[in-house]
Amino acid sequence: KAALISYNSAIQCREGSASDYSNRAAVLLELKRQEQSLDDCNMALSLDPGLVQAYFNKGNTLLALNQRQLARENYEQALLLNPQYAEAWGNLGILQLSMQLTEKGISSIDQALRIKPDMPFLFGHRVLASNAICEWSRRQEHVAKIETQINNFEAVAEPFCLLSLTDNP
Repeated sequence: KAALISYNSAIQCREGSASDYSNRAAVLLELKRQEQSLDDCNMALSLDPGLVQAYFNKGNTLLALNQRQLARENYEQALLLNPQYAEAWGNLGILQLSMQLTEKGISSIDQALRIKPDMPFLFGHRVLASNAICEWSRRQEHVAKIETQINNFEAVAEPFCLLSLTDNP
């Protein structure tokens, strides 16, 4: 709530910069005030249609409102403006997986991990998605790719068991 008060003051003092509205939108979303968050995202984008963070926050807000297609469009717009935005690739990938767009979701998650390999929560999504689509004949290829990504991961991530993916049914 302190962050909300801070952004409210900043918006009043500076007559509302786009980034202030976008940042307040993120805080409002954390406080489960999705409609107000969406209003702030829209205000931020009306002030600065090129503000990448506002598209990302709007995607998160729309996802919380269960408007998945609109959320997807906002993540994609953020990525058009900044193709190196790893968090947007990650959220888009997770969203695509939930929309049964498995191969696209895997591709988006892989892109996020290429840009920023220190997002261990994405590894779990990647493994589950690969497990869902792989034929046993191609499973080793996917396991090898995931193992390479893990080996390239510089931070210490929570280990998870790859053995279940390599066992035959």
